[in-house]
Amino acid sequence: MENSTLEKINEIRKQADIVDIISRHINVIRKGKSFTAICPFHNDTNPSLSISRDKQIFKCFVCNTGGNVFSFVSKYRHIPYMSAVKEVADMVGAEFELKEAKKEKIIDTRKKVLFDIAKEATNFYKNSLVGSKEAIEYAKDRNLDNKILQDFNIGYSPDFDKIIQYLEAKGFTKNDIFRSGIAVESDGKLKDRFARRLIFPITDLDGNIVGFSGRIIEQSDMAKYVNSPESDIFIKGNTLYNYYQALPEIKNQRKMYICEGFMDCIAMHRSGIQNTIALMGTAFTKEHLKIFKYLGVSITLCLDGDNPGISNANKLANELIEQNVSVNVIPGYEDVKDLGEYFDKYGPEKLQEYIKNSEMSPFDFEFFVAKKTNNLENNENKKEFLKKICKKISTFSNEDKDIYINKIHDELGFSLSTINSVLDSYKKKDAKNIVKDIKQYQKITKKQDLQLRILSSMLDSPEAIQTFIDSMVILEDDAYRKISLLIGEYYQENYDNFDINNMIADLYTKVSTEQNDEESKLQDALLFVGDIKDKYPPYNKLSFSNMIYEVMEISPLEDKLESLNEQLKFATDDQEKKSILHDYIYLANVIKEKKKNMANIYEQEDR
Repeated sequence: MENSTLEKINEIRKQADIVDIISRHINVIRKGKSFTAICPFHNDTNPSLSISRDKQIFKCFVCNTGGNVFSFVSKYRHIPYMSAVKEVADMVGAEFELKEAKKEKIIDTRKKVLFDIAKEATNFYKNSLVGSKEAIEYAKDRNLDNKILQDFNIGYSPDFDKIIQYLEAKGFTKNDIFRSGIAVESDGKLKDRFARRLIFPITDLDGNIVGFSGRIIEQSDMAKYVNSPESDIFIKGNTLYNYYQALPEIKNQRKMYICEGFMDCIAMHRSGIQNTIALMGTAFTKEHLKIFKYLGVSITLCLDGDNPGISNANKLANELIEQNVSVNVIPGYEDVKDLGEYFDKYGPEKLQEYIKNSEMSPFDFEFFVAKKTNNLENNENKKEFLKKICKKISTFSNEDKDIYINKIHDELGFSLSTINSVLDSYKKKDAKNIVKDIKQYQKITKKQDLQLRILSSMLDSPEAIQTFIDSMVILEDDAYRKISLLIGEYYQENYDNFDINNMIADLYTKVSTEQNDEESKLQDALLFVGDIKDKYPPYNKLSFSNMIYEVMEISPLEDKLESLNEQLKFATDDQEKKSILHDYIYLANVIKEKKKNMANIYEQEDR
């Protein structure tokens, strides 16, 4: 990096007030001359993040995450270090030109075919809509004008056969068409899964069309909506409807609205609230929560106003709070069930006004839910609710705490001394949980352990490095994947004079000086991998081969199995449950067979 660039970065750092910048992302509490916050980098319950305005650094005394203002933005926003420098420069009004590094993408041909099929199918469905008087009339009845049809790429499937013929004429094989999820097999022939339905294309987080949802347009006993099954490119738990299209406005507004269905999302869009996405179902997955946390924006939940919708909104709000995401809730829609119906009855201006004026804090929403479900009708229920609500506000700032203590006193009739006594009990529990949090943070998952064993072998043997390169395996964990690539590059660049004993130190120096990635995270990970290496057995050829096989063949299937298990928990329709359970049992058997193919590592090594 040029000296002039380093000087510019230092100038920006001096201009930026670390307390102000961090306050834009999380709630910061002032205590005299010091500042603290709930740490966003681990499951914190007591404020353990300390921020020094004088030194312009931050440090968490539980998870040991720390650094300067750029480090915080980089870690919190999940962006490269130099991108964080650019963001901070924009915040303080400083000039800084960010030179984007070229990224090489690995092309998966099996996936590419599915992306191509999805794109062609979208074009076909859109053209079919134009040619169908029946579908156009239905779209008009649902207030879907031409602009909305274009904005959301909405189409129509005219029958069971035409899309199959179209895709075959484009050169796609029957097997790939079936793999895409567009087709089902019936009597030995492929049929369009979405026949006679309005088609809503679904995009991934990068804007690629990965699947479809079909809405029946005529009176029928069939399911109202039919969705694409999971495939190599469509993973329901990683997908959010309209996310890619809404992302610029979400970033601009620093706010995101989450609703339940496609029509709700479109209604918000038509009302001028374009920073809106819809869930693929009514549950958050771990991947969704990661996305929301990394975005660093406030969220308003706009789920259905019936009892299941209200209950689910309460659950999801609590999940977001646990991830330190700022969240509010729209509690209902007066005399209609959802956003789509509200739009149809009252129009876009009224919908926009209602959303603006109806947001509730999660705390107020807790009271709303408790009253609606009659949980506060007797003393025992009141006592249980008091414990639940006090546990929540025990982590609030003193100012907010005072406001809610008075609300509990007014709403439930408990004395202030009783409320404070319950709050004090949670303070003591939180103090005991600090040690527990430290232990929890240091836990290594089964997947991480497998990846660490692979990296340990690569630090122990050039043969392991060469085997890893030849296998073209990709590790799932972001830091470990980058380390494996660094090791491979280092080995190839220094092949003639390769010294495995100097590798960690050389790589650490390389990462520290090339500030074009999340270098602090990589530095910590490199040191951790080097430190933990001696706790694993030395390189063994059979053991290493089995580990590579497990990462490539078994781990992805176990992820899908976990995703199916998650779907099964929240499935409400019996037919849907039956379908998911069928897929679950089939996949479990596939995994079992694959594990049989893998030699028993430990037995082999003990011989």
